[in-house]
Amino acid sequence: EGDIRQIIIDFQNPQTVYVSVPSFGVFKTEDGGEIWRWLETDSADRKGPNWEVSYLAMNPADPGHLIYTNGTTISVSKDHGEKWKRQEIPFSDPGLVGIDPISGNLIAAVGKEGSKGPMKIYLWETTSSSWRLVQEYYPTYDIGYEYLEYDQIRNKFLLGLGADDLQSVDGGRTWTGGDFEGGNLAISSQGTYMSVGWGNPTIRFNGKGPGFTITNTATMPISIDVAPSNPQRIVVGCIRGKSGGSIWVSNNGGVAWNKRENGLGAV
Repeated sequence: EGDIRQIIIDFQNPQTVYVSVPSFGVFKTEDGGEIWRWLETDSADRKGPNWEVSYLAMNPADPGHLIYTNGTTISVSKDHGEKWKRQEIPFSDPGLVGIDPISGNLIAAVGKEGSKGPMKIYLWETTSSSWRLVQEYYPTYDIGYEYLEYDQIRNKFLLGLGADDLQSVDGGRTWTGGDFEGGNLAISSQGTYMSVGWGNPTIRFNGKGPGFTITNTATMPISIDVAPSNPQRIVVGCIRGKSGGSIWVSNNGGVAWNKRENGLGAV
C-alpha cells in the first residue's frame, strides 16, 4: 500500500487508466479500475536515492507512448506499457518527465527533491538521439516536483516546482515564467483544473479560487486527471490519508465527490 502520485487516463480508451506509486512503480487497468496489474518498467532499485519520486507521462498525440521515472532511471514504452526500454541518461535524480507531441522529443526536470537546487531541464531530441541541457533554474525555496503537463489548447508545456512554475512554447527548448503555481494540473477541453491545499484540499479551475472542496479527506490531492470524453468527470489521487492513498471521483465538475474503495467505475 502506498501514496498515489499520478493518475493518467488513455484519451482514446478511457477504460484504460495508469497510476504511479512511489517505491512501487506503475499500475494499469483496462476495465475502468476493477482489475489492476503492475507494469515492469525496467526501472532500477525502487529504494534508490530519490525513491519517493514516481512520475509517468503520456504522449498527448499517442497514448501508447509513455515515459516513466522512479527518480533514478528513465524508461520509455511505445506499446501502452507492455514493454519498456531504459534510457541512457547523463544526469542523476530525474524528477519529472514529458513527451513533446509534435516532435516526439523527451523532457526531464532533474535535481534532488527538497534541495536548494539547481534544477536542470534536459531535452532528448529524436534528431540526435541524445540528451542536452537547455535550462538551469534555482527555485524560490526548495525543489518540489509537482507537474510537467502539455496544454494542447495553448500548445505549451507547464512545469510546476512547488512555489515556482515555468512554461515552454517551443517543445521544451526554452523556458520562462508560467501561469500557475502549486498543486498539480489536469488539462481538459474546457480548461485547466488545479489541485491545491493541505487538510482542506480544493480543486481550482483555470487557476482561480476558491474552487471545489473535497470534504473529509484529511489528505492532499497530488494527482488529478479529467476524462477525455467527459470534462465533468474528474479523478483525483490523494496522499497521507489515515489508511494511505485514496482515490476520489466527481461526475459533475467537482461539485460532489465520491471515494472509490475498489476501482474507478461509475459512481
